[in-house]
Amino acid sequence: MRIGLDLFSLVPGSGRGGGFARYATGLVKGLRDLGTDDRYYLFTNRLNASMFPRGDRVIQIVVPLPPQRALWPFRLAWQHALLPIMARRCRLDLMHFPMDTASFRVGIPYVVTTNDLIADVFYPAHYPGSISPLKTKYLFASKRRSARRARRVICPSRATAADVNRHYGVALEGISVVADGVDEQFFLSDRTRRPGGAPYVLSVVSLSPHKNVETLIGAFALAREQYRLPHELHLIGMPGTDASPVDRAIRRAIASGVPIRYLGSVAEDALRLAYAGASVFVFLSHVEGFGLPPLEAMASGAPVIASNVSSLPEVCGDAAWLISPGDVAGAAEAIGQVLTTPQLASRLAAAGQERARTFSWVETARRTREVYVRVLSADAAGARAIGSVGPVA
Repeated sequence: MRIGLDLFSLVPGSGRGGGFARYATGLVKGLRDLGTDDRYYLFTNRLNASMFPRGDRVIQIVVPLPPQRALWPFRLAWQHALLPIMARRCRLDLMHFPMDTASFRVGIPYVVTTNDLIADVFYPAHYPGSISPLKTKYLFASKRRSARRARRVICPSRATAADVNRHYGVALEGISVVADGVDEQFFLSDRTRRPGGAPYVLSVVSLSPHKNVETLIGAFALAREQYRLPHELHLIGMPGTDASPVDRAIRRAIASGVPIRYLGSVAEDALRLAYAGASVFVFLSHVEGFGLPPLEAMASGAPVIASNVSSLPEVCGDAAWLISPGDVAGAAEAIGQVLTTPQLASRLAAAGQERARTFSWVETARRTREVYVRVLSADAAGARAIGSVGPVA
């Protein structure tokens, strides 16, 4: 098979670059490691090209256009005008759009990954002032059209698949649930806490409203007071969407004496060290397409407390303490109990690592390739059926 992957709009460290980058790089490396004789054509940009492998079976084509979101006319020109031309030139059998939206007219069969419906469905309903109505309407229309015209839609969780069915009108029979993976490097983390510095509670989140950071701050402050904890709260992640209210909440909490360190985006090595050194990882998001941070924390050996909504129960199973994202007192109790009960922390950590072992990027790639084969096999069967009818007398 000759498969194209449109990675042009991925800009590391900005917008949704964090989760998309994890998915895109993990999928591509997994496809490479499958060892099949397929050829993958990656359409990248000058900012992300170094993130992806190159070789005989993984061919990179660096698009000579600026990919930044602010320069959106170039993005539209690439996806809707130039990409179909390149697909023909490369004689592709199938195109995969891993980041929610597809070309208007590709000219060959395509599959699309709908990672989540947060910006176009969840935000207009729950945080209508955070994203402009024009942008949410465009995203919704573009993502729905892409999903409806795809030969198959890939979703990272059953929760997201249900949302695609409900809001975009795609039949569940046309959706494949393919879970994200976790990098093996997280399992190699050294859990020995570094000398110096206070112990800490960790969350890897943006400051976007749906990440529910204000509830996390309230729960941490309450747990620290009730259980007399010496811990700090460390937050890692990009600012995200409409970060100002959460930024103000962090500043107010710090001014009142709550020890919080917002570290922003960090390098991969620093992220792995942060997971490995955390006394507990807490993730109280209201909605997720999948939820990679809790999975990475579990792989790193940290006990995990997470929301009991959206896709997170699918990711965490019974290996984490699941709690309602609006329950400040309940989250405070969970934090306090884990941090003061070594047996509980050890049990959650062991269960989390065992759970995380069931996820891998090679498995994500294997199941994604099955989708490619299924689509192309159906196409070939349809062509044979048409050919067998013969001319009408």
